[in-house]
Amino acid sequence: MRRRHAIQRNFRQGSKLSIESAGDKPSFVQIKEIQSYSGFDGKASELDVTTLDSTAKEKRKGLKDNGGFQFELNRVLDDPGQLLLDAAQNEDQPRRFKLELPNGKSATFSALVMSFDLKGGVDAVLKGSATLSISGAVTWA
Repeated sequence: MRRRHAIQRNFRQGSKLSIESAGDKPSFVQIKEIQSYSGFDGKASELDVTTLDSTAKEKRKGLKDNGGFQFELNRVLDDPGQLLLDAAQNEDQPRRFKLELPNGKSATFSALVMSFDLKGGVDAVLKGSATLSISGAVTWA
């Protein structure tokens, strides 16, 4: 039981999510203050290939949809990564993102920034959440 908890902690604490900057020399810029994330929650479509000769429904697996990626963070209004994320929300083209895990593995993917909100309250730090819609493949390295 103890080992399982250590493995789970390893994949969250120390993870980094970065967004690619625009321009002639794009580079990945870390989005700071992320507290939690979840994603790569897509699935393949189901194709109906039933014909008049079929005795029951027949199905095939279609293209994989890599789904989305969501995260919660403390909002830092002058953080370069958060500023890029905010700008990407107003763009129609996907941006590239890179998730780096503490074990050295990384996932690179393109995504549309569907939402990036701001939450505030009494005696509270500014919070936010973002929702990305993945476009294309996720490349693990």
